[in-house]
Amino acid sequence: MKDIELEILIQNTAPLDTQEEWDNSGWQIKLKPEFFRVMTALEIRSDVIEEAVKERCDLILTHHPLFFDKIGLVDNNNFIGKNIVSLINHGISVFSIHTPYDKCSGGINDSFGEIMGLKHVNTVGGGSGDYSEGYLRSGHLDFPESLDQFIERASGALDMLPSQFRYSGDRKVMISKICWCCGAGTEFMDLALKEGCDLFISGDLKYHQAQAAREQGLNILDPGHYGTEKHFGRFMAGMLRSAFPEEADNVIESKTNIDPFAF
Repeated sequence: MKDIELEILIQNTAPLDTQEEWDNSGWQIKLKPEFFRVMTALEIRSDVIEEAVKERCDLILTHHPLFFDKIGLVDNNNFIGKNIVSLINHGISVFSIHTPYDKCSGGINDSFGEIMGLKHVNTVGGGSGDYSEGYLRSGHLDFPESLDQFIERASGALDMLPSQFRYSGDRKVMISKICWCCGAGTEFMDLALKEGCDLFISGDLKYHQAQAAREQGLNILDPGHYGTEKHFGRFMAGMLRSAFPEEADNVIESKTNIDPFAF
C-alpha cells in the first residue's frame, strides 16, 4: 500500500480538512512511502505497539491521534515520547483519522448505528461548544423496547458486560427513537433532547450532565468512550480490504483490549 493511495482513500472517505481546529488527524509518523502490513487500532499504546511488532506491521492506522499538540521535545522519560521512540525504532509509521471519521458518512457513528441495528439513521444538525456539525445521529428501533431490554441487546452487540454500562433514567421506559454520538459526545445532550429522542447514547457522561438529563426526562446510556468506539479497528480494516483487495491478507485489526477501566 502506497502512502498516496492511503491518502486518496482517506480524502475520499473522511477529508482531513473537515477536522476540528484542535484535532491532529493525518500522518503522525511517516517513515517511508510504501507499506507492507497494516494494523488498525483505536489508538496507540505500548501494548498495541508490541502487537504490531509481533505481527510485522510497518503502519498502524488509528482513530485517536498519537498526539494532539505540537511536540517541542521527544522525551523518552514520558509515555508519549517512549511510544514515539519505540515506533521509530521498529520502523512503524502512524496515520490517524479522528474527527473527520466521526462526522463522515459511513464513519464511526454510522457504523455504531449499524451494529445496534438502528434504522432510518439521520445526521442531526447543529454543533456544540468546540464542535462543528455532523456528529450526532438519530435512528429508530424496529420495535419499541424497554431500556432494560436495550441494554441486554447492546451488551451482546458491543461484546460488553451489562455492568460496563452506566445509565441515567428509567430502565422500564419504552424507547423507540435513539440519538447517539460515539466517544465523548455528551455535550450534544441538549441537541438530542430537542430532537425528541427516547434515549441518548454517548461515552464519558459526567455527574452534572446526568443530573441535568434526569431533571429534563432524558434517558442516557453510557457504554464508555472505549465501548462506543471499539469497533473502529474492525470497520476500518474492512474498508482497507475493500479498497485494496490484493493486499487484504496484509490488513489486520488489533486484538489488544485498551479499555483502561476494569469491571
